[in-house]
Amino acid sequence: MENALELNEKKFTGKKTSVILFIACFLTYACAYIARGNYSIVINDMKTNGIINDNIAGLISGIYFAFYALGQFTNGLIADKKNPFYMVLIGITIIILSNVAMTVFYKPSFLLVLWWGLNGVGQSMLWTPIFSIIGTALNPDMKFTFLTVIALATPVGKLSGYFVSGLALDLGGKIWKSVFYAAALIMLVVLAFWLTTFLSVKKKLVFVQKKEKKEEEKKGGLWQALVLSGTAILLPSLIVHGLFLNGAVEWVPTIIQNNYGVSKSVSSYVMMIIPAIGTLGVLFGNFLYKKFGKDEIKCSVLVMGMSLLFVAILFAMSFSSGNLLGKIPECILFVLIFGLMYTVQLSFNHLMISLFPMKFAGLGLAASVSGLLNAVNYGGSAISTYGMSFIVDNYVVLFAIWAATLVIAIVSLILSKKKVREFSKNNQGV
Repeated sequence: MENALELNEKKFTGKKTSVILFIACFLTYACAYIARGNYSIVINDMKTNGIINDNIAGLISGIYFAFYALGQFTNGLIADKKNPFYMVLIGITIIILSNVAMTVFYKPSFLLVLWWGLNGVGQSMLWTPIFSIIGTALNPDMKFTFLTVIALATPVGKLSGYFVSGLALDLGGKIWKSVFYAAALIMLVVLAFWLTTFLSVKKKLVFVQKKEKKEEEKKGGLWQALVLSGTAILLPSLIVHGLFLNGAVEWVPTIIQNNYGVSKSVSSYVMMIIPAIGTLGVLFGNFLYKKFGKDEIKCSVLVMGMSLLFVAILFAMSFSSGNLLGKIPECILFVLIFGLMYTVQLSFNHLMISLFPMKFAGLGLAASVSGLLNAVNYGGSAISTYGMSFIVDNYVVLFAIWAATLVIAIVSLILSKKKVREFSKNNQGV
């Protein structure tokens, strides 16, 4: 990292400079969601217009998450060693080009799989570099605050994405291409803002020095750290987390369009309920984190248990597709309950992908660990988005699988608790 940008003589980056750069990080990461959730809004429309079929629809989402997962891990390793600012710049550029390509080169339909996969690559070049910037370039006294606020970029970004997609459809004559054009235009503005901000603050940045590693840590590197810390044991919980936070939510617009008869633009606006509630997830995660003595595992077991309860409620609702309360009220109630599950899953995301990896910062592995956990998370998303294309209309099978995976997540977290606690004694995090 030191070779990428020269160290300033100051001990830490100033707070004003840190805030300016963090604003750029937040806006970049939040706006990127506009260019990734837009596809889910127009899946049905693209199928109706003969652009894609059911298999291609699921494959597009599955390949996106697979590429994103692979990119998260590799970019996490790179971000711990190279200049993260240029990585973000390249990522934004790829996102813009892939969204434009979706509207121009969509025949044969398999090309859409390629373009959205490339979008996944571009999107994966944002989180770990930004995480690295927060951990090594910004003022350490503000680190916990920055980690909390950057976690809010997910629900804020998704909320903005649903709104922008709905607005683009209304203004663009209900044409599916409009959501991709709108996303590309917004990301072009983000690209200019990121470059301008970086050039204005780069000479004022001071990177935190890594501490000397212990002998056993030097030998094994990342993999040894994962085993010694208990992180390897809890990885199944990250797969399950990806199923809900990013995978299942991709199909919610399709579910409510099919089951409750709402239009694609209305479903886009209704979907805003989920990230709107989700903003509370980060705050709830912080509350649990402080309540349980910064014990991420204990907090995570609790939120996975709460998710299991919400799945049971959704399963009960599946026996009435608008017959009990009416289609619109039940549609809103379905999205509301799913939103609560999304909220607690966002708490898990904040705990395990933002806060927990900071325990590895002193080893120079924070971005690598966060990237790996996010990669596993999105691996679960890839599996679920593709798999759900076959079972999205079978509620009994769908909710049974959801419930079973949550039980697996809880068990893996409990089994990891002892090792995580031992590792945390010498690696405090934030």
